[in-house]
Amino acid sequence: RAMTDMSVWLASLVSLLVIGEGILLSRRPNLEGAVGEGYRLSVGIGTPPQLMMVLVDTGSSNFAVAAAPVEFVTHYFHFNQSSSFKSLNTTVSSYYGIGYWNGTLASELISSPWIPGGPIRVQMIEITQSDEFFAHLPMQGILGLAYKTLAKPRGSVVPVFDDLVLEGRVSDIFSMQLCGTVKKGTHTDTKIIGMMVFNGTDPTLYVPPIVYTPLAREWYYDVIITAMAVGEEEVVLPCTEFNKDKAIVDSGTASLQLPDKVYSIVLALIKKLMTGNSSPNDNFWTGHSLACWQSNSSAFHNFPTLSISLLSDENNDEELTLLVVPQMYLQAYPDPEKKQRDCYKFSILPSTSGGSVSSCSS
Repeated sequence: RAMTDMSVWLASLVSLLVIGEGILLSRRPNLEGAVGEGYRLSVGIGTPPQLMMVLVDTGSSNFAVAAAPVEFVTHYFHFNQSSSFKSLNTTVSSYYGIGYWNGTLASELISSPWIPGGPIRVQMIEITQSDEFFAHLPMQGILGLAYKTLAKPRGSVVPVFDDLVLEGRVSDIFSMQLCGTVKKGTHTDTKIIGMMVFNGTDPTLYVPPIVYTPLAREWYYDVIITAMAVGEEEVVLPCTEFNKDKAIVDSGTASLQLPDKVYSIVLALIKKLMTGNSSPNDNFWTGHSLACWQSNSSAFHNFPTLSISLLSDENNDEELTLLVVPQMYLQAYPDPEKKQRDCYKFSILPSTSGGSVSSCSS
């Protein structure tokens, strides 16, 4: 993640993040979740450790955990039961795409079987107030994995992964395999699993070679999209439109978000290239309702594959093109009418703040 190594790191993330159906986990997953909720990791906080489930988020940089019975949270970190807790008496607030939290900066030990070298002291936020941030999500906090630039308070907080690198616990590379939903017999499971590797990559989780792409800037993982297509039809726009404001790789976002102009063309092409006899209603395309098919049919065959091309590393002539198959942008949900159908939510949405290659593309 250092500027000189940025293309190496990002390729690891993108190639494992947008993995599709090609590779299954070769060992027990350490990430879990459900459709629309993101991927969570279990972390022990304090002495003795109190286990909390935290959202793994490459779109932010703070490590923040509920430390009071805030909105939607009943299980939270009891700082007065930890002998290693130290308050730093600094108030911090942060706003996200949905919701915000307010709390106090602190120093504490964290541990996990997936973090090498045993407990490590890190800076964290003890959340004491929130609005919609935890809305109906079975988590108690968030583990931000982006650059220090985004951490709050600015200039005074070192993100958790940076601490691991500074202490020599890991190299400056981490990777994810986010597997999305899987088909079990005739039914699509709405649970999701994945693997977080804190020290480099796991060669059993991908098919080499890894193709690299550079970062535009060290804050979010901000990439440069050079082209997009739906099926065989190119999205004809200047590349500046694809990258309007920013184009980030964000594991904490459950939808593929596109700038307005790009979204309009992509949506029109998907509708044009759809096959099959039934066409979803307008509310499906805005993400406000589900479309359902009989479980013995395959709705995925009716939808086209999207391709997103990224700027290649200057030392590699290969183009990095991410294939977003329908299984990635159609999120499985339980049948609201309990008719044992496969029901899906359309998870490509417009954005006024730039594009996001997200955990839906997994």
